[in-house]
Amino acid sequence: MDLLSAAIFGGLQGFTEWLPISSSGQLTLAMVNGLNMDLEEALAMAFYLHIGTMLSVIVRFRRDVFKLVKAVPRFREDTYLKFMTVATLSSFAVALPIFLAYLYFIDDLTGEGITIVTGIFLILTGVVIYRSQTKGVKNLTNTRTRDMIIAGAAQGLAVIPGVSRSAMTLGALLGMDYDHRLSLKMSFIMSIPAVLALSIVEIRFVPAYPVPIAVGITVAFLVSYATIDILMVAARKIRFDIFCVSFGAIAAGVGLVVMLH
Repeated sequence: MDLLSAAIFGGLQGFTEWLPISSSGQLTLAMVNGLNMDLEEALAMAFYLHIGTMLSVIVRFRRDVFKLVKAVPRFREDTYLKFMTVATLSSFAVALPIFLAYLYFIDDLTGEGITIVTGIFLILTGVVIYRSQTKGVKNLTNTRTRDMIIAGAAQGLAVIPGVSRSAMTLGALLGMDYDHRLSLKMSFIMSIPAVLALSIVEIRFVPAYPVPIAVGITVAFLVSYATIDILMVAARKIRFDIFCVSFGAIAAGVGLVVMLH
């Protein structure tokens, strides 16, 4: 991957991460079909670009992150920290077997195959977004352990390209009647340990193209930090469920046509 492509994809990651669409799914499709990258290499690059958006979350919500760190000694009494811990463990429990299975079968997948699979999951993501368009009132004072597990498990499914992490976590939280603003914040902060774990898993690709990775991460950070507040507002007004279903249907249809021919 050249530096210009890395910068472009970093910008796309930074711009789309806050929207309830699958940024990794879009990027993987573009890199596999547009740059003829190997699927495993494209997935690694897509995961790495999430480091930039993760860093912007840490900077943007630094007060919340600091509160969580300070609360570690009183873990049992702090509901916020407990929610994040249980949700994170639940995410890992769901994501790890899916990710390992993905790596095992990755050599058997073709560009057309991953396009179809990604398209299908984009459609499912759109359905989740549509069904979660409610205004909840629940907050952390009346949360339950079951809620933490469900939210984490929903995030764990986002390891599949085409499944939007923000859409799944927001869908789960809003579906359990949590306040919209709280759900957005929780969704962002839940991404920090998840992205760290994925980045560690993908560390083996650093020697291949470290400079493009660094450029992509930097651009993703700058763009995401500059647009996070704007896109948080836009996410409430734009029908991303229609976008996901439409784009997913097109991607799956194109992949199927190419595969049959």
